[in-house]
Amino acid sequence: MLASIKSAAHASISFARMFAAAAKNSDILSRIENVIQERVRPVLKLDGGDIKIDKYEDGVVDVTLLGHCSGCPSRRATLHDGILGCLQEEIPEIKDIRETMVE
Repeated sequence: MLASIKSAAHASISFARMFAAAAKNSDILSRIENVIQERVRPVLKLDGGDIKIDKYEDGVVDVTLLGHCSGCPSRRATLHDGILGCLQEEIPEIKDIRETMVE
């Protein structure tokens, strides 16, 4: 009986931690979307490009570059020097950015 209670308590604590982590990720994802919308997207659109946020997990943002950005030879510099820098200025939890390739 005691083992069942301990197991149930452990499961509820694990669920609570997962829920808290999901809520934090949701907040960070919302902040990422705001920075992209306000600071990044307008600049990319000037050159005929765009960006789509695919996911955020463990400090890493996965994005897809669209339009002219998808084939641009400078896209890696744009990702790491431009977009990542903008995101990290506003959201220090972000550690890296990765490009999801369009198929």
